[in-house]
Amino acid sequence: MFTGLTRSEQRILLLLVFLVAVGLGVNRLKHPRPTKLSVIHQKGSREAKKNSASLQGSKEPRPPVSSVQVININTATLEQLCTLYGIGPAKAHRIIEYRRANGGFKDVEELLNVRGIGEATLSRLKGKITVGNMGAVVKVTPIPLLALPRNTTQTPTHPKSFSESPESPPASPTPHRININTATQSELMTLRGIGVVKARRIIEYRQRYGPFRQASDIMKVPGIGPKTYTKNRQRIYVGE
Repeated sequence: MFTGLTRSEQRILLLLVFLVAVGLGVNRLKHPRPTKLSVIHQKGSREAKKNSASLQGSKEPRPPVSSVQVININTATLEQLCTLYGIGPAKAHRIIEYRRANGGFKDVEELLNVRGIGEATLSRLKGKITVGNMGAVVKVTPIPLLALPRNTTQTPTHPKSFSESPESPPASPTPHRININTATQSELMTLRGIGVVKARRIIEYRQRYGPFRQASDIMKVPGIGPKTYTKNRQRIYVGE
């Protein structure tokens, strides 16, 4: 194989062949051939990145949160009332029937007079309902002014009318106290927060369980809580 070469030349050539072989082996160790599994893994990772990028690009922005709408229970439609918490079609119909029969709600607390609506439902609706200007109506009684004569030097024809002080308007009468053991339905409905439904419940309660022993026992009637009792405790009593 190495004929025609001296022994020293043959050694140098073998050394060169050995170095080339060693160099090829080191290069193969640094850069191994990719296996089938690695190729599949790389393709899968690329496709996953493409899919995630497409999903992010097609993601729709969330709509802004709308502000809470306050509903006027004196003018709201059936559909608007049904949007309130705990109010379905049946209760919405009762609310509309109540405001027609009683000329509207004077305050939101009067909503307790509607059958099926209790303290828990009303507390969740606070801040979401209003009665408009129904509770702000104030009746003003005009007071006639005393007419003065144009010429103050003349003696008035009726001195008594000027010597006497004009009559002051009559004082507002003291609210009539109501005996909850004997009051009629119409008398009970003059109390604050007591409508047709609660007045009937008071009468049914005393017919079934007997007369009330004290005024605070009115809170035992379904739908009447501490707030209603506090508003009326100066006007109600149970008799002797």
